[in-house]
Amino acid sequence: MRTLTITRVVHASVLVDFDGSAILTDPWYSERSGYYPGEPVGIPLKALPRLVGVVVSHRHYDHYDMDAFAAYPDKSVPFAVKRGTAVPALTAGFRTVMELDPWETVSLGGVKVTAAPAKHGVPENTYILEAAGFTVFLSGDTLLIPELDEVARRFPHVSPCRKLETRRGRTGAMMPKANMSSRTVTKMKPSAARRLVSMRPLFSPPVAGTCHPDPLELVHQP
Repeated sequence: MRTLTITRVVHASVLVDFDGSAILTDPWYSERSGYYPGEPVGIPLKALPRLVGVVVSHRHYDHYDMDAFAAYPDKSVPFAVKRGTAVPALTAGFRTVMELDPWETVSLGGVKVTAAPAKHGVPENTYILEAAGFTVFLSGDTLLIPELDEVARRFPHVSPCRKLETRRGRTGAMMPKANMSSRTVTKMKPSAARRLVSMRPLFSPPVAGTCHPDPLELVHQP
């Protein structure tokens, strides 16, 4: 039985564990003036498991905190980042940093990472992660743009524009924990979820939002 476990770290940082292959998104492990997480960190940096990769949506400090993440001991862990934004990770000592534009693909420890379009105040990617029979869409800070329709065309069981429910200001789950008929999860920040609510007809497969205070474990029974 394969599992997907998603644990909120803070803000847009989420640990996505595909049956033992763990990806960290948008690491943020410090504070500075004007930037306060406003919540406890779900997994301290020292408690992170062995990662097979790190995925970064864009270069804003609260999504790409390399000054703090430089303390992560395994400098061989590979990164997937927006093209033109590799320098912070390289400067922090990480040796493998792959820059992507939309529809380019890399493999991070057996997890297939596909960059997809995004629109923000700085260059940004969204991403589709695939492994262990599961698919996860990472929306970062993107606005709703027509180019995201291509995500649904290329990945029919992913809807970046799916209506999400919110709970206590966070995106809530819309998928059962076991015996799933779908193997798709969508991660987006609450602000992004609010922008997307009711903006398009609902897609048929269930989708889950992972910005949630507790770990969300999904089980795939082939």
